[in-house]
Amino acid sequence: MSDLPYPRFLDERVAHWAATTPDDEALTYLDRTWTWAEWYDRIRRLAGALTELGVNRGDVVAFHDKNHPACVELTTAAASLGAATAIINFRLAADELDYVLNDSGAKVLIVGAELKPGVDKIRDKLASLERVIVVTPEGGDGDEYEELLANATPVDRSDDVESDDVCIIMYSSGTTGRPKGVQLTQANLIAHTRNGEDLYAFDPGDKNMVAMPLFHVGGSSYMQVGLHLGVPR
Repeated sequence: MSDLPYPRFLDERVAHWAATTPDDEALTYLDRTWTWAEWYDRIRRLAGALTELGVNRGDVVAFHDKNHPACVELTTAAASLGAATAIINFRLAADELDYVLNDSGAKVLIVGAELKPGVDKIRDKLASLERVIVVTPEGGDGDEYEELLANATPVDRSDDVESDDVCIIMYSSGTTGRPKGVQLTQANLIAHTRNGEDLYAFDPGDKNMVAMPLFHVGGSSYMQVGLHLGVPR
């Protein structure tokens, strides 16, 4: 078990590894790799961008794409503002997507380029949604998400954030009715991670491959294990 102090907030361990092992690999996705310092800077920049977009404590943002680092960056950055991230199943049909986005009340949506046409079809039905930002797998020219980060001013965690603030909303399958948004606080997610960390025997040089979808609690929770223990993903 880690002998580091018990964290209260999702961004604490990322900040720790960025300060103590800044040049170590934190994350690899396709052909891109980020160190802990680089990745923490992205999180702080995204927090700044969300602040500029009017996201405050108690608000909801949403992510709709296949597994992508931007989902984890958004979850961590939004949590540092006291906001929650609704991670949307990328397999939903248009009417299902319409329902969960409206039910969550998301103000900002980060959507994969592949899935953007589906959002366009229902855009006029999404009353609470103020901004849609497109992210691509490669992150090259024309990636709105990368442009957002590049132009943002980093901000630190808000002073009014509490560990009991909701940080993730995950929707149930809806097999017996409409999907239900299950709310997890920062304290919930951290406790789950701490309770399961002894189950994983990582050795130096190991990597933590996250194969389960991040819209499922298994995927997002397992991702947190790597962040907690400083194991690259």
